[in-house]
Amino acid sequence: MAKQVRKQRLERARPRHYVFEWRKYRGLTQDQLAERIDRSRGLISQFESGETELTEEMVYALAEAFRHTPGDVFRVNPLKEGTVVDITDALFDEPEDVKAKALGYVQGLVSGRRA
Repeated sequence: MAKQVRKQRLERARPRHYVFEWRKYRGLTQDQLAERIDRSRGLISQFESGETELTEEMVYALAEAFRHTPGDVFRVNPLKEGTVVDITDALFDEPEDVKAKALGYVQGLVSGRRA
């Protein structure tokens, strides 16, 4: 009788995005987020665990649900980067000229001169 070889479950790598963190930051359950993007709770769970990779369509849908840019889903952990998230939140619905003025002011502060 041949030995049966057990398939060992490979340890999953940490997802390269912050879907879980954004969901927590926004105070959403998996069900609520799933409803916002018209998908299942199970799919949200799969994204968060890294079982399923994000498609471009999902990145845009999640970004809209989180009220942030698609890039922020990958590069900003809102649970650690509160100040950046707060500034972005405040400017989200503002016209482009207001965003540009705010950016100019922040750049001036960072460089040591007032804009």
